[in-house]
Amino acid sequence: MSSSEGLYTRLTKVVPYKLLTAIPPIFTILSILIVAFHGLDFGIDFKGGMLMEILTDKPLGDAGLKSIESSFTNAGLSELKVYEGFDVDSGKNKLTIITTSTVNDTEVVGLLQPILGDLQEFDSAVATVPHEPSGDLTDKLNTRLKAKVDVSYAQPNMTVTAIDINRDELKSALDFYYNSDIPVTVKYKNFNLRTVGATLGQTFRDQGIKALIISFILMGIVVFIAFREIIPSIAVMQSAVSDAAISLGAMSIFHIPLEPSSLAALLMIIGYSVDTDIMLTTRVVKRKGGEIMEIMDDAVVTGLTMTTCTIVVMVVVYIVSSTLTQIATLKSISSVLIFGLFGDIICTWFTNTGLLRWYFLERKTHKKK
Repeated sequence: MSSSEGLYTRLTKVVPYKLLTAIPPIFTILSILIVAFHGLDFGIDFKGGMLMEILTDKPLGDAGLKSIESSFTNAGLSELKVYEGFDVDSGKNKLTIITTSTVNDTEVVGLLQPILGDLQEFDSAVATVPHEPSGDLTDKLNTRLKAKVDVSYAQPNMTVTAIDINRDELKSALDFYYNSDIPVTVKYKNFNLRTVGATLGQTFRDQGIKALIISFILMGIVVFIAFREIIPSIAVMQSAVSDAAISLGAMSIFHIPLEPSSLAALLMIIGYSVDTDIMLTTRVVKRKGGEIMEIMDDAVVTGLTMTTCTIVVMVVVYIVSSTLTQIATLKSISSVLIFGLFGDIICTWFTNTGLLRWYFLERKTHKKK
């Protein structure tokens, strides 16, 4: 065996390339069967439900999390996910609660406040002022703070409520308005509740699936226009389809919910798959001299280097988002990308490469004979 032979050439001397070509389609079929019989989990954006995020100064621990889960379960809320993480911006612990049930805000607050204390969905500032403000103060604060504010007065305190309050900006505005040093105390929001109805979730899900289908159709048109040959174009498209199917199969097995973030990851996987496949196919189809096997070996090295680097980065993102920050969006995206990138390795460098080898070496050689 020559030491100058590339990775793909050496591999196909050990394992017949046609056998390698068949491996990804088998994984694809298995993945489709897994999704068909095991199903997919859907996030609240595609199924409906509630997402609650609470910032707290004290860690809850397992006992606190179980207490919250028990309270929600007793209230009739189903499919609960309760976990604790860390909020980088505030430096506080972050509690996340997800459920497919929906109840009103008052009931949610009533369940959480006995355990977590006071909950606020908005920033609230209390200022001790010398007299009741005039009606134009609200407009002036809207302009100064660049936010919609509500102002109320109960002698001697004025309360300002907004989504975000900059204490220094508010104090400066009130000092100027009253021409006095006004004491200002701000309580920042620590509670966020997002509710998605089941009907709206179904609409989002249908639109997401349509976006996925349209992306495949447009991609197929562009690929065929680029190569103008059926087999190379089919090789690129089958790889993208297989990558998506394998990713969905992994999502089904590991209960990664299909939601906007994971759908975005699937679209990224499709784009990445097409990128590596077009790189390979372009080098083979539009080659100017050189042996096809040498070109494939060179493309394998380039493609595996790109994919390995991306996998390493995604693994780091997954570890950080799972253990330190508990950022669900990053965790979902990175996990789907990891499975999809491993799928891309075999789909591109086993099946796509095998199809191109058959088409340009064996098929065209037989035609000439």
